[in-house]
Amino acid sequence: MRGRFWSLLRQQCKRRQRCGFGAQHARTERERRETAGDRVALLGGAQASLGAAEDAGTAQAPGRRAVVQFVQAARAVVQAQDEALGIVARRRIDPAGQPGSAKIPDPRRFAYVEACGELDRATLAFDVGILKSDGTTAWYATDRGEPRFRVARNGCVRVAVPVAEGVTADQFTGVRIRAFTRPRRDGEPVLPEGTGKVTLTRINGVFMLDDSYRPATPRLRWVGSIEARGESSPVPIPVRPPSPARR
Repeated sequence: MRGRFWSLLRQQCKRRQRCGFGAQHARTERERRETAGDRVALLGGAQASLGAAEDAGTAQAPGRRAVVQFVQAARAVVQAQDEALGIVARRRIDPAGQPGSAKIPDPRRFAYVEACGELDRATLAFDVGILKSDGTTAWYATDRGEPRFRVARNGCVRVAVPVAEGVTADQFTGVRIRAFTRPRRDGEPVLPEGTGKVTLTRINGVFMLDDSYRPATPRLRWVGSIEARGESSPVPIPVRPPSPARR
């Protein structure tokens, strides 16, 4: 069984040319541009393309799907750590860093959300709920009040928002989504409020980075289908924490 697993893994790596974890794996020019764009987006405090989280194996045989998901999860871990270490190496850390300033707080202070969905003439932002010592919940918006930092693409993404100093993943208590009707494009009329629609299909997890800038255990998972209309109130997602056996 183990030999079959690694055989499938090698086949998957050879076909996708994406499994040489680190700088040695082959990348197309498009992938290099996406990686650069991911890091720039993270500096704004918002979104990054996350092909590694896409559920590309749903139409495959169970054994092969497991390999695909393993490879994707491994890529996501390496990508997140590479992004954080790249920011540290370029000395772009500033506790008072503001969106778009090319400076951010320590990446280990961020709450990261990995999610998948479909956008119909819409953009999307997430709110991460943090349980405070007085029992109330503080909500942190991944767009940080900036429309340019909202998700504007279909598929799976990773978004991030800095939280208060000292917050830990154990304080994650909820996730909400907010939909917005996208701006009009050249040659089309202004879209009325409420036109945009977001269909969220999964939350792969909410997590922070450990001391080595590696993603810690994801929290607050969810799979299903929830819609949100542009300019409507935040829509709560019925996320669930990991079971004790998986922590």
